[in-house]
Amino acid sequence: MKKFWIIIFSVVTFLLLFLSNGIFKEFRTHSDEMKVGLILNGEIDDGSWSESHYKALEELQDEANIELIYRENVPCDNHSESVMKELINEGCKLIICNSYDFGEYELKIAKDYPNINFLHATGTKYSDNLSSYFGRMYQIRYLTGIVAGM
Repeated sequence: MKKFWIIIFSVVTFLLLFLSNGIFKEFRTHSDEMKVGLILNGEIDDGSWSESHYKALEELQDEANIELIYRENVPCDNHSESVMKELINEGCKLIICNSYDFGEYELKIAKDYPNINFLHATGTKYSDNLSSYFGRMYQIRYLTGIVAGM
């Protein structure tokens, strides 16, 4: 099981590194440091999905010249909208939500703040400033099958 989470962490890290070549580079041309807001439905040390998001962004702070601001244990309900607004008021130009259940709330806030970019883990909702990300699960399942067979 530990190898599975290592693979998940690697995929999330790769994804964020891939994004750093586009989104983060664009913002770096406009200012020295960009604030990134991370909204987690769990804790930063849960040994799972939330921790992998946090660790990946934490490692990118120096390389991508970002300041990470995060909120833990945010419920996937109307309260998440106020948390997103709070992060925007703190100067975040990119908001990342790590749960599918944040989708409808993230879409609503994205429409109200067209100059802020939003990323939605495992999401299906999109707009001009809201994108979704998720690994190609068939590849992960193939690799975990190999690991399990060993």
